[in-house]
Amino acid sequence: MIFPSSYPDFSGNGAGFPGPSFPQAGGHCGGARGDSRHSESNLRKISKDERLARDAGIPFSVDLIVRLPMDEFNDQLSKHDLTEEQLNLCRDIRRRGKNKVAAQNCRQRKLDQVDQLERELQKSREVGRRLESELLQSIKENWEGCRGLNEDVDDFLRKRHLDPREYTIVRNNDSLEVVPLTEAGEPENTIRAIPVQSQVLKLHPYAGDYH
Repeated sequence: MIFPSSYPDFSGNGAGFPGPSFPQAGGHCGGARGDSRHSESNLRKISKDERLARDAGIPFSVDLIVRLPMDEFNDQLSKHDLTEEQLNLCRDIRRRGKNKVAAQNCRQRKLDQVDQLERELQKSREVGRRLESELLQSIKENWEGCRGLNEDVDDFLRKRHLDPREYTIVRNNDSLEVVPLTEAGEPENTIRAIPVQSQVLKLHPYAGDYH
């Protein structure tokens, strides 16, 4: 077997064999880039104001700046020897933070209002369904009562050999009288019962469209 007289120089030291330039186990090959990416990721997680406060050397947190009442905020500023630039930055951070909190509270109030309106709408629908059910039950009972009364009138007429389709019974003062039907149908003083729904539809043609 023939070996080459020299190998490529990988180390830059001029030797024929590569020098110890390869990373050891657990070495830092690519580590700097990894650390850099980790630092950039941490920077992205903090807010702009937190980054500004840190870079300006503000000795307390953004949360404290925003959360403290005004008197305690001013006391906190007076306890530290801050430059005018740092003071102005603290005030700007507090103003932006307060505006952000106010906007969040406003959005939350709107969401709460929407939830409340949805609950009220659901409650109104339930009441509407209950009232509709009660109305239908009342109409059914009214129809049954009217039908029973009208059947009694028809039976009375048939016993006197009168056609219920041509005659009816009306009330004149305190007495009842059998009269023939006219082209207009039942007279106003008829004793025949008119179902409630028919009366409603007669007065309001669209009253039956409540569904």
